[in-house]
Amino acid sequence: MYARIVLKLGTLTYGLSDAVNFMLANNDQGVTAKFAGDFPRIQIENLGNSSFNKFLQDYTSKFDASYVLNNQQIIFYSATYLKQQPVIDTLFYQHDVENVKLSLDTTSLVNEGSLLRQTN
Repeated sequence: MYARIVLKLGTLTYGLSDAVNFMLANNDQGVTAKFAGDFPRIQIENLGNSSFNKFLQDYTSKFDASYVLNNQQIIFYSATYLKQQPVIDTLFYQHDVENVKLSLDTTSLVNEGSLLRQTN
């Protein structure tokens, strides 16, 4: 994405929505953000002193967040929000993961079939 020109100097405490909305303010690509769940507040030094991509790399895990890109919208999910969802059809990549364990519950799996017959 684009590099920021405006920054907030000093070390300040931010919530994820405040930091992301600051980083996305007045972007020329029309990118917006949506947030699901509660996120911690963390300290960030000189917010806006990097690209938005670098911000995501550096701070997503510190906010205990995962995100999905949906066209021009980035949707952020808190870890607690995702754990409360009954079914999640998206695999979230957390960078620098060494082990991934997937499981599949087939207790409610149903096989269906159709039989077609030609009559004379």
